[in-house]
Amino acid sequence: GSPNVPFDEAAIFEHSLIGSFDEIDEKIVELHRRTGLRSLLLKPASLDADKNFRALDDFARLIRPRLPVAEAAPKALEAAR
Repeated sequence: GSPNVPFDEAAIFEHSLIGSFDEIDEKIVELHRRTGLRSLLLKPASLDADKNFRALDDFARLIRPRLPVAEAAPKALEAAR
């Protein structure tokens, strides 16, 4: 079986892209800085398919353009801010 790991709600929110567009942008930049992140898998958590689509569309239109392409040097992340 799996180990008995307590549920940590704060950790869930800390490791999720939840917040304003600026907060999400900052989380992604910090994640890249710590890990060298090159890609993200986005999985909206709503049971409402339309809401999930809008969240992905918002990410594509409002957040993704702020971020440099994966091949860019990490310093480009700071310059993009």
